[in-house]
Amino acid sequence: VGKNKTSILLASMCCLVVPVSVNACPDLSSYYPDIDEEWGDVEQALAPLLSQCSDSSEYFALLGTAQLRRSDLARALESLELALLLDPENGSALVDYAEVLFQQGQVLTALEINQQLLSRDDLPAGLEDSLRDRQRRWRRFTNQTTFEASVLGGYDDNLNSAPVARELALTLSGESVLLQVSPEFQPASGAYLNLALGGANSVVRPETATLFSGQIRGRFSENSEHDLVQASTRFALAQ
Repeated sequence: VGKNKTSILLASMCCLVVPVSVNACPDLSSYYPDIDEEWGDVEQALAPLLSQCSDSSEYFALLGTAQLRRSDLARALESLELALLLDPENGSALVDYAEVLFQQGQVLTALEINQQLLSRDDLPAGLEDSLRDRQRRWRRFTNQTTFEASVLGGYDDNLNSAPVARELALTLSGESVLLQVSPEFQPASGAYLNLALGGANSVVRPETATLFSGQIRGRFSENSEHDLVQASTRFALAQ
C-alpha cells in the first residue's frame, strides 16, 4: 500500500510539473533585434507570449523597450513598471524607465534613477559613458535660460489712436455744438517698427520650481511723439 501511495504521489507531481514546463516563458534572446529598424516588429512578436511570460521581468522590459522605440510612452511606462515590480534590480528596465520619465517631463525623477544606475557595479562595458552623457544633458533642463527677439515693421494710419472724425458733436443746454479737432489730436499716419526683446530663466528643484521672465517692447516711427516703450516682468513659484 505504501508503495502504491508513493507511486500515486509521484504521478500526481509529474502531472503538475509538466504543464508548467510547457508553458514556461521561453528564452527571449532571439527576440532582441539586430538593428534599430526591427524594433517595430518586436512588440507584435511578443504579444502571443504574454500568458507564458506574465511573471518574467525580462519580458516586460523588452516589451517596454519596443514600445518606447515606437514613442508609445504610456504603454512603455506601464510595461517597464511591471518589469520593475517583478525585479526592482532589472538594469535594462531602469535605463528605459528613466528615459520614459524624462520624455514625459519628469526630469528630476529621471535624473535620480539615472544616478542610481551610475552607482551600480554591474554596468555593461560602454553603458556607463552613455549614462553619464545622458545625465549631463538632462541636468541642463533643471536650469534653463532662454532669450527671444522679434522685429515687426508696418504702416499705421492712426499711430496715436486719435479720434477718426475731424469734428466732435457735443450737446450743451439741449443744443448740438460742433467742435473742430485740433490738428495735433488728429490721426497721425506713417511707417513704424516694433521691437521686442525678452528672456526667461527656469529652475527646477526637488521641492520647488521657479520661473522669472522679462520683456521690453517698443514701437518706433518717424514721428517720435507717438513712440511707445513698455517693460514687463513675471515671477512664478511652484511647490
